[in-house]
Amino acid sequence: MEKYFPLFIGLLLLVMPLSTFGQNSSNSVLNVGIELGGGHNQLFMHPDSPGMHDRTAFSILPTVRLYVRLNAPMGFSLYSFAGYNQFGGRDSRNLPLTGGVGFNSQVTIQALEFGLLALYRISDFSFGWGAKYNHHLSISDRFNYFISASADWDWRNYDAFFTNSSTNIGLRGEYQFNDRFSIGAESWFGLTALQNNSQDATNMRFKQNHFRLLIGYNIY
Repeated sequence: MEKYFPLFIGLLLLVMPLSTFGQNSSNSVLNVGIELGGGHNQLFMHPDSPGMHDRTAFSILPTVRLYVRLNAPMGFSLYSFAGYNQFGGRDSRNLPLTGGVGFNSQVTIQALEFGLLALYRISDFSFGWGAKYNHHLSISDRFNYFISASADWDWRNYDAFFTNSSTNIGLRGEYQFNDRFSIGAESWFGLTALQNNSQDATNMRFKQNHFRLLIGYNIY
């Protein structure tokens, strides 16, 4: 039961504006929509070693989510969301190992995310800040060992080192094209470390940042 408690809290964040809607004045407006996009990720892994090093090279991983927005008077709004997100990090260089063998990789964390932001609107622009919770579904590392130009890609499971969840604090800016379509930019910064407390992760410390662009469609 404890395993699913964070998911319950995330769903509560999503539906909170729905329950609040009936308690606000009649000029409040409720919006429900979807967003699709992609993000660049930075994963900082210490101590620095061929297997555990920073992965900050440019890469794009997908995001899809449902949002609920409660528009209040004076330009303020409460924006909650729930969806599927991938984050992690990719090597920015080929790391030399012994015997002329090199190594590089991309760590991918698949997660369900639940968040809440407070926004302020000026004309067609909105901006604000908030927090989100990530429930990790899987953590994998697509890596290769190669000699010269030849490479053999493989996968390995990274669950032994990472926690099952994480939290972020973030900023959002948004432009509303019309009543239906919008584009948003978000920056998320890790509040909690990603390494777990197992013996395998002793003396390790992982942190992550995530930057993304999202296209939104307002259903109603």
